[in-house]
Amino acid sequence: DLGAFAHADVPFERLVEVIDPPRSRARHPIFQVLLSFQNLGQAHFELTDLRLETVEFDLGVAKFDLQFTLVDSLTPLGTPDGLAATIAYATDLFDRETIGSLAERFVAVARAVAADPDVVLDEIDLLGGIERERITAPVLPEATTEAVSLTARFRRCAAEKPGATALVDASGSHTYGDFAARVNRVARSLVQRGVGPEVAVVVALPRSVDALVAVYAVLEAGGAYVPVDPEQPAARIDQIVTATAARCVIVAESDALPVAGERVVSLVALDDPSVSSAPLTDSDRTGTVRAGTTAYVIFTSGSTGVPKGVSVPHGAVTHQVDWFARTYALSERDVVLAKTPMTFDVSVWEMFATLAVGGTLAVADPDGHRDPEYLMRAISRWSVTAVSFVPSMFAVFTEAADDYACRSLRLVFLAGEALGRSAVDTFREKCDIDVHNLYGPTEFAVHATAHPVGRGEPPSVPIGIPVDGTAALVLDGRFRPVPDGVVGELYLCGVQAARGYHGRPDLTADRFVALPGHDGARMYRTGDLARWNHHGHLEFAGR
Repeated sequence: DLGAFAHADVPFERLVEVIDPPRSRARHPIFQVLLSFQNLGQAHFELTDLRLETVEFDLGVAKFDLQFTLVDSLTPLGTPDGLAATIAYATDLFDRETIGSLAERFVAVARAVAADPDVVLDEIDLLGGIERERITAPVLPEATTEAVSLTARFRRCAAEKPGATALVDASGSHTYGDFAARVNRVARSLVQRGVGPEVAVVVALPRSVDALVAVYAVLEAGGAYVPVDPEQPAARIDQIVTATAARCVIVAESDALPVAGERVVSLVALDDPSVSSAPLTDSDRTGTVRAGTTAYVIFTSGSTGVPKGVSVPHGAVTHQVDWFARTYALSERDVVLAKTPMTFDVSVWEMFATLAVGGTLAVADPDGHRDPEYLMRAISRWSVTAVSFVPSMFAVFTEAADDYACRSLRLVFLAGEALGRSAVDTFREKCDIDVHNLYGPTEFAVHATAHPVGRGEPPSVPIGIPVDGTAALVLDGRFRPVPDGVVGELYLCGVQAARGYHGRPDLTADRFVALPGHDGARMYRTGDLARWNHHGHLEFAGR
């Protein structure tokens, strides 16, 4: 507003007094960013043997968070000779790379406006080459028709080494052969009850070997497992059973749940010794399991508080499991602690990646994930090599951890919450172990991005880069990519996308939207805010 120049003579102290802004030693009281345009010629003074000129001197101190100073230049003949610019910045807020990027975009805007004074600012292209590559980078399409089963690699391991230890828990150990036999018997019993592709089965069992038998059996039968916490209110469980039209509800005892009526069946009843324990084939099932067939439905409350089931297909979760095992070199020598509640999708990699490579799954007690002392004893007892935490529980565990008890650990995975570097630094003072920060919504098959937490990370640890075969886009409100360093909404696309919300096409259409520039492809709106840093890694910026 040019009218503001009428008040140019108002003393700055008076302005501060009238406005009376909140005071802070961390910033200027009125403004934090200054654009200064100097169009006055530099003063000089000449005598016969003396010439005095003004010289710009950098004190190395920024008066404001960010200051642009533009100086109008003239040739000796007095004609315009462009503008010179300097940027002063607070080094505790910005780094050199960020300011360099900001300067390039400032020049791009200035050139665009100079070329066309009527240009709409929102339409000026500010993207660089790397940012454009992210838009056009190929992603694996969502698989649908090929025959893919989440349990295929487990079946192969069970056939090749039936005597190897698959599971350990407080009661003892269980071989691949014994576990597979139970899974196959229960799966055949489920098929007899009409379970097959796109048929849901609710698993209402506490974390245990029995729960794993039930989950694997549902998948072997071709069905979709729906985990619920048996301690949840009966009304919520009944709501989930109704929403999924579950054919069966597997419980520990036939009268364990006061819901679902005749659909409730105990695992003991399904594990009939007279039923064959031979592996199932497609001819034994009611249909063929394909990449697009639902593997599981996990219910999340989200921001509304109303449960909604996320349907995840075999192709999506199999890709995640394969990526996880390959990226972190899981092998038959690894022992993974199964401590995540099955109603939380981080449990998926624990349950399936371990047995896909011939490793051993150590099954924690039902409430063990809440007790750091128990977890430390479990890690030591079973020589656990890999474990996953949410950062808040990781901080509690760190207080109890010691180097001796954790001597077998080689991998710690953190997911589910924003991670601060201080928690990792405190842990590494006790245990020098590789720590990885992972991010992913239930709607994108467990983990969408990954970041190995190195030394000297920023206070807020990045969530990393997309997993193989997927892409992450940070977009503005018009579905356009934002420049690096700018906060936008995070979108995910590729082979790990969920099918959508079970029985809720309205919600599915709202959150799974068309991917610009890719015919028929979808991307998932996470609702999370993020930015790309100058290292090419994503940083979480809230909801």
